[in-house]
Amino acid sequence: MKYLYYFLGFGIFLNIIFASWWVLHSDIFFHVDIARDFLILHDIVTNHNLTLIGPRSGGILGIFHGPAWFYLNLPAFILGKGDPVIVGWFWVFLFLISLLIIYYVTLKFYSHSVALIATFLLALTQASYVRTLFNPFGAVMLAPLFFYFLVLYLKHKNIWHLTISLFVLGLLIQFQMAFGIPIAVLTTFLILKEIYQHKKYIHILAFLILLIPLSTYIVFEIRHDFLQTRTVLSYIQHGNNDNAQIDNYTYLSNRFMNIVFNSWYIFPESYWYLTGIFLSLFSYVIFIQKKLKATIELKVFLYLYLGYWTLSFFLKGAVVQYHYWPFASLSVICLAYYLSKLSNKLLILTIAFFSIFYLISGIEIIKNSYQFIGKDRISWKFNYELAKSVYKDANSDFGYYVYTPDLFGYTPRYAFIFAGNSSKNKGYSFEKKPLTYLFLNPDFYSDKTYNGAYWWVEKQVKMPSAPDKKIMYPNKIQIYKYNLTQEEMQIPSLKEIDTGIHFR
Repeated sequence: MKYLYYFLGFGIFLNIIFASWWVLHSDIFFHVDIARDFLILHDIVTNHNLTLIGPRSGGILGIFHGPAWFYLNLPAFILGKGDPVIVGWFWVFLFLISLLIIYYVTLKFYSHSVALIATFLLALTQASYVRTLFNPFGAVMLAPLFFYFLVLYLKHKNIWHLTISLFVLGLLIQFQMAFGIPIAVLTTFLILKEIYQHKKYIHILAFLILLIPLSTYIVFEIRHDFLQTRTVLSYIQHGNNDNAQIDNYTYLSNRFMNIVFNSWYIFPESYWYLTGIFLSLFSYVIFIQKKLKATIELKVFLYLYLGYWTLSFFLKGAVVQYHYWPFASLSVICLAYYLSKLSNKLLILTIAFFSIFYLISGIEIIKNSYQFIGKDRISWKFNYELAKSVYKDANSDFGYYVYTPDLFGYTPRYAFIFAGNSSKNKGYSFEKKPLTYLFLNPDFYSDKTYNGAYWWVEKQVKMPSAPDKKIMYPNKIQIYKYNLTQEEMQIPSLKEIDTGIHFR
């Protein structure tokens, strides 16, 4: 067993390297959500526009997460002068913090061996996400602390444990509302029951601590005529939202797969059958070996887990992965506990199976990373190098427009902003200048249909059909260069093509 612990420690170290793989190569996955976050951080730093809301919620149109993720990343953004690679290293640091938290909490609940197994499982299953972190990861990181202090309160009835637990719960809501709000409802019922049974009525005052992490929501609601409150009430009454309504079969299938397989985060969703095999091993320990005690930690976890999915039936659309992502750091605590109850041989076989599966998966991901780093359309390194090449090509200030199929264009937009920080020339976003560039991420339409990039060039940007220079990259990204006459510059582009950063 001593050698097994060495192996687990080495496995954790390897997964830290794996989590750092992309930033070691000066790259991250810079897709639209990540680029949006960087544009908002840039706005906060440059224009001092402090925000009370975070990214939009994917569940209900008009609902927003809190801004905690922005402000958590803000120091790294400032220290790195807006460099996404520096922020990527900060994400690696957050990953390390999440491993330390899971080790500490599990150690306090059980033992060093269980804590090591839990940390190994979390490192194994979460390392691949570090290349592209966004707001739910804050909840993944902090969920074990909320859980720990909640269990401590249930054990000892200490009001300070309850206060800390509720404060962290407020942060969970900031980072991921789709997880934090249902957990808050369940926690409130559980705490009120304990307060009533033990006549600790003064402990109700602990709920006032929620005013601190939820203050941004309160101020935003007051300033905007209770916009989100009215949106939620409308959703309850009418169900109209951007999370598309789904048929009953898809609805029930989504809930079944998530409850039974996906939200345990043992294996990727496409390998749900392996999760089924693993949970069967869990059942073997419970019902045949009968070695698993019904500890308070397991009872509270199952209450929150089953309660969350019961409340999920009030959401009319699909529940997607990032909604329940924080369960990843709670489930490993319980899974590590029951794994520790296996015989040594069975434990070693199980750990070996995990290791081999994720080793093969990791090797495949690393192999594919060489097709991504500096080459893919959402590669930060590619977009940054492309933007730098445009600034280098320009011999004067210039205007530029960006087109992506989603029409937001956040990824190349931020690359142009960041590249401009180190250039003597200035680029003007969505403005026509004597020298103007177009960045085109075509959606593979060869004709001039409404959704095509070429229709956008002629009918919305209103540029001449033939650029003076055209550059085609291997990933099909195109750069058009124009030397515009005074008459061509006077033809205005449509204002609505500049979407700003409203996609929150």
